[in-house]
Amino acid sequence: NCHAIVAQLSIDRENFLLCGIAFIQSSALQLPPMTLIFWSIPLIFLVTCGAVNAVGLGDDCHNNAVPPVICDPGLLCEDFVCVLDKKSCLFTHHLDQELFGQLPTCNPDDGTFAAKQCKGDFITGRCFCYSEVGERIFGWDWWRNAEEMTCACSRKRHSLEKAGRHDVTLHCQQNGNYEELQCDEGACWCADPATGFIIEDTIAVPHHLWTLLPCYNTSFYGTQYLRQCDSAAHAQNLIRDAFSKRGTSQISFTNIQCHYDGTYGTFAFVENQAVCTWRDGSRLGGFASQTNQANQMDC
Repeated sequence: NCHAIVAQLSIDRENFLLCGIAFIQSSALQLPPMTLIFWSIPLIFLVTCGAVNAVGLGDDCHNNAVPPVICDPGLLCEDFVCVLDKKSCLFTHHLDQELFGQLPTCNPDDGTFAAKQCKGDFITGRCFCYSEVGERIFGWDWWRNAEEMTCACSRKRHSLEKAGRHDVTLHCQQNGNYEELQCDEGACWCADPATGFIIEDTIAVPHHLWTLLPCYNTSFYGTQYLRQCDSAAHAQNLIRDAFSKRGTSQISFTNIQCHYDGTYGTFAFVENQAVCTWRDGSRLGGFASQTNQANQMDC
């Protein structure tokens, strides 16, 4: 006979007092005012309000105790002791800032790393793009210019490539935002730099009509959407995928490294070495390393 149930969750930071308050219009149920209802036909489960004790780093914990003794955000209960949860950005809140210096910015709602991480002071400091788990990805800007920096494009490309897509052709600005004109998976559109969503009152078009878009600029984009580096890398990936579909996985050519803006990456493979390169692909001095150490190079 329940006609409506509205649940409200109340959280008190000091002791994690969790209360579900149910407002019930029912002639059949007479319940105390502080009762949380979980219903599943034909059963109804009632859970009364209770205090959950939250403890800090190194303290004893017990998730199954009554009432539970749980760890603060950024910690996890391991062998009944609160330890740092390195999978959550919030673990950095338990570090000594005087010892570790400037700590990263976290998203308090889900414990992930904020997309934009800034270091230094507002005038000379810089902001960089990071993934949800704290990996440095493409994109940076001076802190004083970073108010509209979202890193949305860098995060999108990073997540797509992590998921196994090797043919992503989204183009990011230096600061990790979207370029205004985007093409991917055979379609092109004018994009909001902050989100990548299509600009209002415009339409997406097939790739061969990309120069008809209102955001197309001849002097900036030229006659080809893909740039020198990502054009070669994209062709390489298409060849690899074609061989893979026919059962051949061992391809002899080396990967071409490109930035998310289509320029050449920080290193390239030359004669069994990983060598540092400029954005135009030219070699940067004599800096080089073994190929098996390439992923550790930042040039």
